[in-house]
Amino acid sequence: MNEILKKIYERVIYHEDGTQACEKRLEEEIHTLLKPYSKRFPEEDLELIKSLMYATELKAMEEGYQLGVQYTLILQKALMSEL
Repeated sequence: MNEILKKIYERVIYHEDGTQACEKRLEEEIHTLLKPYSKRFPEEDLELIKSLMYATELKAMEEGYQLGVQYTLILQKALMSEL
């Protein structure tokens, strides 16, 4: 099921306005976190760190989506069993 959720996320959810707004906020946070180090480290190193942070951001958003869907289904199942 996780593969199906991943495909839905990549093809649909990722392109939704709310997801794009969240991604923009996270990118701004990454920029803010790295700004103090811009003069301490070479540009190459900062770009590598930034790439790693963006990859982590994407993975966290995917995992968060999957976890949200799973808990929604668990909640729905529990509510349906009470009827």
